[in-house]
Amino acid sequence: MRLLHRTSHEESIKNVCLVSGLGIIVSLSIGGILFWFTSLMGMIEQTAKLQEIISSFFATILNTTLIVWMTEHGSDKVRDVEKNAEKNLSAGISDS
Repeated sequence: MRLLHRTSHEESIKNVCLVSGLGIIVSLSIGGILFWFTSLMGMIEQTAKLQEIISSFFATILNTTLIVWMTEHGSDKVRDVEKNAEKNLSAGISDS
């Protein structure tokens, strides 16, 4: 959050909070449904495999989304880092 604030991306803070909250809600919901399903059927081992499959599916979606985002916005971030590094280095040189 501090990085978003420091880099003047305050509008992204709302999205980060929203997605984090949504992730927690989805995770708890899936866990609750699986717990309920296990209690009804008495199939602990099969449910553990089902949970593993669901978690892997969501991790794949998350990683794919990250890769697509980095492909679209990565060059902008590299330019920002290079610009800030140059600014900080030149400020350090002039201070000496």
